[in-house]
Amino acid sequence: LFLHISPLDYISGKVSRGGYISRFRPEYELIEHLNKNASQDSKVLALFLGDRGYYFDNQVVFGREMLFQAIKSGFNEKDIAAALKKNGFTHLIIGFDLFNRSLQTNLTPEEQIKIKSFFDNHTIAIKYNNFYGLYQLK
Repeated sequence: LFLHISPLDYISGKVSRGGYISRFRPEYELIEHLNKNASQDSKVLALFLGDRGYYFDNQVVFGREMLFQAIKSGFNEKDIAAALKKNGFTHLIIGFDLFNRSLQTNLTPEEQIKIKSFFDNHTIAIKYNNFYGLYQLK
């Protein structure tokens, strides 16, 4: 376990705190970007990220219910964006693997098109890696 977590690199200063955490939490790179660049009053909707809110300097809400409920309610892409903004959200951070799997499992093809249109037209992709994405609402 000691060799796996390799704490001496961090303790000795060879690796920064962010670099060390990113080895084990690939989403941390995006959270760190958000913490450094977003205003303190930003509110983040975290989808399929786990409950690691302690890394965020901003208010964060974990869960997919609000987004999926808006899609299932027949809202169009503009209504989805308006509902998120009404609830104070400024950013979304998403775990792609589980998010994509959930879209395929829980949404109809028409609803999948709706969510794609929402992302294409109402968000700005700020940063992403192979596993996670950070978006800002327009």
